[in-house]
Amino acid sequence: MKKLITLLFSVVLASNIFGNAAMAESYFGVGFGSADIEGTDDGSIKIFGGARNASYGFEAAYHDLGKQEETSVFGTASIEITGLELSAVGYLPVSPTIDVFGKLGFLLWDMDLNLTGFPTVSEDGSDFIYGLGVQYNSPNNFALRLEFQVATLDVVGVDLDTEIISVGATYNF
Repeated sequence: MKKLITLLFSVVLASNIFGNAAMAESYFGVGFGSADIEGTDDGSIKIFGGARNASYGFEAAYHDLGKQEETSVFGTASIEITGLELSAVGYLPVSPTIDVFGKLGFLLWDMDLNLTGFPTVSEDGSDFIYGLGVQYNSPNNFALRLEFQVATLDVVGVDLDTEIISVGATYNF
């Protein structure tokens, strides 16, 4: 709950800083893709929104990185990770309808680790997240995007390399 309040406070603060006439549009969207955590992947879902002008903006997102499972003779281990992201975004228009963008921000995450025969272990933390993408902006307030993001989650001193690739759609207002 503290993470959600922190994210909402950050969005309000960012909208007060950026939310003037310089921000030309706001947007809301959803993305579907794959999250790879240390070589094991599963489907992922991202719900996001933000505000931007032609060159920069900010974005907040909720990530569900799926459930990564590994099975061995000792049993099954699974990891489920969700997170809240707040990122600054830089845009480079390469044509009237195509933008390339880069992102840098924080991911506030929660993880549940399940091992056969043991109680569930829950951890949370915050780490940097960054990414690159390309976006097609249609003339009717919709956009399509392809995005790749990377985060290294520090879980009790162990780094979990996490890569997310997604395809998404946005509505601009």
